[in-house]
Amino acid sequence: MRLPLLLLAALAFPGPARAGPAAPAAPSVLTPQQEAGRTIYETGESPSGGGITATVGGDPAPIPGSVLTCSSCHGEDGLGRPEGTVDPSVITWSELTRPGGHLHGSRRHKTFDTRGVIRAITDGVDQDGQQLDGAMPRYSLSREDMDALLAYLRVLERRLDPGLTPERVRLGTVLPTRGPLAEVGTAMRATLEGAVKELNGAGGLNGRRVVLEVAGYDPARQTPEAAARALQQARPVFAFVSGFAPGAEGPLAAWAEEAKVPWVGPFAPAAPPAGNGHWTFYLHAGPTELSRVLVEHAVARLGLADPAVAVLQEEGDPRLADAARAALRQAGQRGWKRVEVGPLGPPEQARERVAQLASKGVEVVLLLGDDRALEAFLVEAAAASWTPWVLVPGILAARAASTAPAAFEGRLLLGYPSLPSDETEAGGAHLASLSTEVERRHHAARASAASAVAVVGEALRRTGRNLSRARFVASLEALYRLETGLGPPISFGVRRRVGALGGYVVAVDLAKRSFTPASGWIRLD
Repeated sequence: MRLPLLLLAALAFPGPARAGPAAPAAPSVLTPQQEAGRTIYETGESPSGGGITATVGGDPAPIPGSVLTCSSCHGEDGLGRPEGTVDPSVITWSELTRPGGHLHGSRRHKTFDTRGVIRAITDGVDQDGQQLDGAMPRYSLSREDMDALLAYLRVLERRLDPGLTPERVRLGTVLPTRGPLAEVGTAMRATLEGAVKELNGAGGLNGRRVVLEVAGYDPARQTPEAAARALQQARPVFAFVSGFAPGAEGPLAAWAEEAKVPWVGPFAPAAPPAGNGHWTFYLHAGPTELSRVLVEHAVARLGLADPAVAVLQEEGDPRLADAARAALRQAGQRGWKRVEVGPLGPPEQARERVAQLASKGVEVVLLLGDDRALEAFLVEAAAASWTPWVLVPGILAARAASTAPAAFEGRLLLGYPSLPSDETEAGGAHLASLSTEVERRHHAARASAASAVAVVGEALRRTGRNLSRARFVASLEALYRLETGLGPPISFGVRRRVGALGGYVVAVDLAKRSFTPASGWIRLD
């Protein structure tokens, strides 16, 4: 979490620079002095060994520079990001030296020169000698370290992140190439390659050609995370797009956070809870969000005042534990107080679990488990002539739901992040055009891949030629109701990492072995 303290807060207009002098070509490698400046900017530590301290406000006591780093407020790109009541300024060199100066709030500042920037850093005054914000640190550092910091500030906005060249932007994906899921990987790869080819055929993105790198993995020999790391080491990518790694979504998301690599639209039906990270963006809801959707539907549509509710989860899976907690909170917010969260238990113990819940008069069960768990539970419940409402995220156990005992006709509800009706005729035709007829299996996976490329392409277009990972993430956060033609509209935000934040509820027609919509779109935002 960034500290609510500003460095050079009064030096620039809070928004990203849109005008000013054209920047020279980006340096491919930092000089030793620039690299030393980067260390100072990002860590607040002195490469020369001279020491860096800061003072804040009227307190004369020095604080280590590592506590108040430049990047903690202004970001690694120097553009700053609002947080709470604090709006860090833009400190890129082109903005500080903009001809004619710039406005900051109601105050106009003259164009800064090198001496003026030094005074702002060390004395907290602008070109006219006006005091800058009292919350800003005033830094004490050696001349050698100051020269290094200035050298880095001059190239800060022109640095190219890994996976970028002036001519290309390299994207990566992680897909299974062997084993039972290889066919899904092949279908997704064909769609991704077709979508990238289409982007390049239209001229690329802001003068750059898009290159797709595939980190293929054999589940029997290598983890998806290891494949992603190996690709990033051998041929660094700017961002990852789509991808399929069942069961490894958590480690991959954690790695993306650690490596600060954007990951957009992994095909992750059982994804970890989104919103806790900065770099991973999910297109659709996972079990956590769908559990909330199911509870919301049950409260609004089942006509139950304050029923006894049991939330059952398979143990040992943090994704399902988070889903259970989310369901509990949602029920409490909507006035349902008699909600119990407990372990689902192994299928062999389903009869005992059913007997316990039936004896308590439970009327609604939210079951967070796989096909085996749901099948065993429904069979034992039907045998005991106990048929509560059963709510299940469909992405976890759709097969067992479709073969449920007849006693649960009309009593079994599934939550889904999207429905076939979300796909437009044009969207479906476009998806079909991205791969050959042989590769048109696994529709949901291919639709997810195509949607992910559409989201990435739009965010790259909006970011423009001056591309960085930080600016790209900011563009993603600004997307609002982007239509892909293959699912619900996609919106992200500073604190939102699920594009279509909500879902649908469908009822199981056990006579026809089919699903029928039981709700419209249920929003969670």
